[in-house]
Amino acid sequence: MGEIKLQINPKNRPAVPAVNWQQARVLEMQEEYAAAFDTSLVNTIEEMRAAYNEERKMWNTGGPVMAETVDFDVPYEGDKVPVRLLRPVKAEKLPVIFFMHGGGFVEGNNDTHSMAQRKLAAYSGCVVIGIDYSLAPEIKYPRAIKECVAVCHYVSEHADEYGIDPEKIGFAGDSGGANMAMGVCMCLRDEGFDVSKIKGNILLVLCQDLVQVKMRFSSS
Repeated sequence: MGEIKLQINPKNRPAVPAVNWQQARVLEMQEEYAAAFDTSLVNTIEEMRAAYNEERKMWNTGGPVMAETVDFDVPYEGDKVPVRLLRPVKAEKLPVIFFMHGGGFVEGNNDTHSMAQRKLAAYSGCVVIGIDYSLAPEIKYPRAIKECVAVCHYVSEHADEYGIDPEKIGFAGDSGGANMAMGVCMCLRDEGFDVSKIKGNILLVLCQDLVQVKMRFSSS
């Protein structure tokens, strides 16, 4: 298959009708951040994370402006879990969505998923709590899950301080973060948490299990 080249006009509207102008702009931005996509330059997990952080910048410019953004730490077993609170509008009390970022459990943070968190807050009208859980391989399962559970309890116990309604809780995440969100709900259920307070989950491109992957490769 030959190489496909696009000619982008000043309004970013491509000459090829099969690609809309938003897709064309993504192609332009990928070219701008091309070095971050070159995995041949990555030799360590630190370099992988740095490249991922650089590549994600293209997805986090602009977007909704929050009425309030607060970074704080939640204590956990003698350590701290970094957390970001995003309030879309000024209100005394709002429902809360706990957001766990994707990144294959080994990379990502609240900055790499800033746009997703801000859009979620703006579109839902909820406070979004982004959790910077510890990453593998430095930590082992279920540490990250337990950290997120601890954040849920802490924020709920300080509901008045953070202006959230502890009776209206939701969880969200993408990819590995969606897996985390589902795992946190199950962990809360198993420890006796009142799950009637959990009003819903938003699980984007959910990384659920490896059964289907195993079946697909076994049959090929």
